[in-house]
This record gives sequence, C-alpha cells and structure tokens, in this order.
Amino acid sequence: MDSFLGELLGVLLEFLLEVIFEGLASSGARAVRRGSKRLRIEHFKPAEWNRPALIAISVLLGVFAGIVSILIHPVALFHPGKIHGISLLLSPPLTGLVMYCVGELLRRRNRKTEPWESFWGGFAFALGMAAIRFVGTR
Repeated sequence: MDSFLGELLGVLLEFLLEVIFEGLASSGARAVRRGSKRLRIEHFKPAEWNRPALIAISVLLGVFAGIVSILIHPVALFHPGKIHGISLLLSPPLTGLVMYCVGELLRRRNRKTEPWESFWGGFAFALGMAAIRFVGTR
C-alpha cells in the first residue's frame, strides 16, 4: 500500500509542478500581449491558431519548462516505485483538464485566453515537460 501512495504522491507533485509552470507561461504570454499592444505590434490571435501549431508550440514550451525545472531541481520529485513513468501517463491528461477549466472560466468572464488554455494545449505542454523530467531527472 505504501508503494501505491508513493506513486500517487509522485504523480500529484508532478501534476502540480506542470500546472504551476503552465500558469507562469500563460501569465508571461499575457504580459507580452499587453506589451505588444502598447508598442502596436501585430500578433496572432489565439482563435487563429490551428491545432498542429498549438500542439507543437505547447510541446516546445513544455520541453523548455522541463529543462528549467531540471536546472532548478535535478532530482526526481519522488523516487519511482514499481511503475516508473506513471506520471508520464497520468499528469498530461490531468493538466489538460485543469487548463480546459481555466480557459472556460476565463471565457465565461469575457477574457481572452491563451492557446494552451485548452485541453490539447495543456496536455501537450504537460507531455513535453513530463517527458523531459522523466529522461533528465536522477
């Protein structure tokens, strides 16, 4: 039973880390968008993004976030148990679900959303980050 709880805690910690990094990425994108409006720089609106571009950019941002997280903390958040890599399977869908809910909440409040504030954008970001952390942590 301890092994199962350890696995669950590891997945939850990985999931929380991915949501935090994705929140930071969304906040940064909003800051850039506000700055570009002041400088009158044209940019793509999130509605104009197509799914392959969204997924590619989200995965790349996730890979970058994974590299940054490894530089900050190169050791695994929790020692792997019997099912090594379970967070690679569970945390991306959970993160995608959270980002979908965040996007829906923002849309209901008539606020603009970032492309990765959707299920597939959040999933792709978390998958890139989880893959890098899986390969790169000790």
